[in-house]
Amino acid sequence: MLAFEATDKKRRTKDEALAEAQNLIPIDAVKVKEYKADDNRDIIQYESKALAECRLVGKKRRYNRTFPS
Repeated sequence: MLAFEATDKKRRTKDEALAEAQNLIPIDAVKVKEYKADDNRDIIQYESKALAECRLVGKKRRYNRTFPS
C-alpha cells in the first residue's frame, strides 16, 4: 500500500501518484484488479511471482529492481 502524508501542498494527481508507485512495484508485477475505494482513493492490485517466491523461501533476500537512468 502506498499512502501519502497530508501537507499544505496541492493534492497529487492520479498520474503523479502512479509515477511514484512505479518505483516500488516489482518489474514482473501484473495488474490484477483496479477499483475505486471512495471519491479520493483508487485501489490497484498487482501480483509479482518473483516477490512471492522470495517470501516463500523465507530467506533474507533482497529483490533487486533496475531503474531506468
